[in-house]
Amino acid sequence: MDFIKVNQGKCTRCGVCVTVCPGVIGMGDNGPQAIRDLCVSCGQCVAACPERALDNTHAPLVNQVSLGKTRFLIQI
Repeated sequence: MDFIKVNQGKCTRCGVCVTVCPGVIGMGDNGPQAIRDLCVSCGQCVAACPERALDNTHAPLVNQVSLGKTRFLIQI
């Protein structure tokens, strides 16, 4: 997976990344594995990972703004 980096120490092999990926990632013996030529670096797997075990090498999480659990109050 050239675009997606897996932290094996954090990955619990829960399969959430496989569920949200548009058909490119599968779960292997060593965790998530992508078909290299088909991965377009969409980041769905990175965003969905509950353990933050995946990172996008083209847009690393450290460079992204965390949305956290912010809620917006809309007054009508």
